[in-house]
Amino acid sequence: MISERRFSALLAQIYEAAGDFSRWPEALRGIANAYNAPTVVFGAVGSNNEALWQIAPGVDSEYHERYAAYYHRINPIIPIALPSKVGSVLTDEMMLEKREFVRTEFFNDFLTPLDAGSMLGSTVLSEEGLYCAIAVQRRPAFGEREIMFQRRLAPHLARAVQLNARLSALDQRSTASADALDRLSQGAIVVDSEARVLFANREAERLTGPLGCLRIEVGVLQARSAPLSAKLKALIAGCAAPRENEAGGALRLPCERDGRTMSALVMPLRSESPAFFLSRRPVAIVFVSDPDRIPASFEAQLRRRFGLTKAEAAFALEIAKGDGIQASADRRGVSRSTARTHLAHIFEKTDTRRQAELVRLLMAVTTSRG
Repeated sequence: MISERRFSALLAQIYEAAGDFSRWPEALRGIANAYNAPTVVFGAVGSNNEALWQIAPGVDSEYHERYAAYYHRINPIIPIALPSKVGSVLTDEMMLEKREFVRTEFFNDFLTPLDAGSMLGSTVLSEEGLYCAIAVQRRPAFGEREIMFQRRLAPHLARAVQLNARLSALDQRSTASADALDRLSQGAIVVDSEARVLFANREAERLTGPLGCLRIEVGVLQARSAPLSAKLKALIAGCAAPRENEAGGALRLPCERDGRTMSALVMPLRSESPAFFLSRRPVAIVFVSDPDRIPASFEAQLRRRFGLTKAEAAFALEIAKGDGIQASADRRGVSRSTARTHLAHIFEKTDTRRQAELVRLLMAVTTSRG
């Protein structure tokens, strides 16, 4: 298909992408040129068969959006390809009879306008609920010579993507700033979109113990009751694709050890990890603290920093406990009307608009103290 010199150059592109995920479009263009194909697709599917992302140089972004929104669900190839072993090489005709494939909506409405319809691909990663494949797409069918070439290429593609995986895992750990988080007096737990724990500092390990306010079961962060676990997971899931100022929030968590109630704050976590690992990328950090142990000096700090009155600063600390305006008003012994007035003034002085945003700000201030 191509000379040994061009093959070596292509491998160089692939291994450059192994060390730098942003180089994959260039490598994919090199593979497409080798097959005289309009595009090569590098895509990932999650544990629930959801389309996580695709890279396909030369394909308009509109097609990626249409594929993720609809066509992925009716792609007849995906369910057949998912069980394939890493390094396997398959064409569409090996998985589905052509006469059946060409009658599908996916073939006629999605592939045909792309000048595609025949696929030759390799499974490059299958681990922890993440499945990745690289597939050449073009209109003419693939012959035996091209299939043999893909079998020669497949081990290199798999090694490159697995190196991406290892490098991304290292980046996730550095993103968590483990040493800095371990120095905090609060518990700090970094989680992915499904509440799977990627990192927990020393205090968090204590708080997720047998008598703590949280627990980790099969690697997933949970509260001590099903309703609270559902609320916690909803807050975490909301951090995966947050709208500005609306992601995360606060939650009250009872402890079994001594009957105290802890405050949990879920905050979006911005990571520089490549888009490659969406199923395991950190999306949120959960801070857990005892609001009753916040020193009195912190109230004075809030007054100095934001110009709050003594009553407003005290009420802000009540809101930080995470169980809403009415409970905060009851603890302060004020009416709901007075509580709303306090909250309006606090919002104005702290330049926040919602209780969740205010709690994030207050926790950030307490965290900076740690």
